[in-house]
Amino acid sequence: MSNQRTTARLLPSTADVLLNLLLGQQTKQGPYFGQFGDHADQSRDHQPSSLKDISTKPRLYMTLWPCRVLRRHGLAEDAVSNAITGVKGLFERGVVPGEEDSNPIPPRERFTSYRHSICGALILFEMSGRNPITDGVLGQMLDAQTPWRMPDGGWAHGDAPPPKSDLYTTLYAIELLEGIRLSPEADDELAHSVEQPLKSSLDYLQREWDTNNWSYGRLKSAESFPLAFAEVAGILQECRAELFAAVVNEILLNRNPAGGLRAEYRAKVKARVSDESCLARLAYASFLAQQPKRIWGGFAKRALAGNLGTLTSAELSWLLDIELATGISSVRWNLESTSK
Repeated sequence: MSNQRTTARLLPSTADVLLNLLLGQQTKQGPYFGQFGDHADQSRDHQPSSLKDISTKPRLYMTLWPCRVLRRHGLAEDAVSNAITGVKGLFERGVVPGEEDSNPIPPRERFTSYRHSICGALILFEMSGRNPITDGVLGQMLDAQTPWRMPDGGWAHGDAPPPKSDLYTTLYAIELLEGIRLSPEADDELAHSVEQPLKSSLDYLQREWDTNNWSYGRLKSAESFPLAFAEVAGILQECRAELFAAVVNEILLNRNPAGGLRAEYRAKVKARVSDESCLARLAYASFLAQQPKRIWGGFAKRALAGNLGTLTSAELSWLLDIELATGISSVRWNLESTSK
């Protein structure tokens, strides 16, 4: 009887799977080169308003988090470099233009997107430090004669009417202003100039929480608040402790005693948004809130046990960050199974 040698198949680690899925969502060519969130249909249910053609919308939110997490852990430097190139390419004369989607027949009416301009400037600042594009955006943000900042302390979506504050523009503005305030690259004049708009922006954020718990257009609070909290958790913990505690309490209210999602929370989120997405959001929110491991770990493990193909690039980044920081999952996956 001949001896038979058996070779065990080495399955990729959880981090490998998450990284490969994430890199698979980066656009490799065309006008959205370098941006993540290539599966645009995944993002449709995460929009504050109904869009006819989401494929034409810049995916800066979906690019921000992969850049952060990949840079933090020293991964996929080429992907980060391509993302930086792609973000720079979106700027025209110092701002990112947008398109009104109400007219199904091109050309659509163009406007200046303050939200995308500030988010793009934030990405470039976090990845490259102070640079001409970020400084140009900051100059317009801090100029009292421009219409970027609203009287209530929030920041407008863009120059398309009607002018009103936008929650996510304000979140990006808070992050950029706080980054500049703390940056060793900022001189005293610039650091001082961001203090008042930063405070008024945080005041606006507090009022939005008190009014509607950060609901955002079609996105109910249950869908939106973990996403918003991920942007500013550290800033709130330092600067607005009571607001930080209120959001943390909301996270815990949506957890059942066994560590999963409460049915009431799941019912508030659109059916097309997967359980895995909900779990990933609450996992990262509770992780950033420095809650006990059993809380964020319970959410994360349940998300990792599901269909990872339903996750956006932001959500994949959050789980990857948790996994690389903590090694929470000992599960090893067959990569082919994640696309089922």
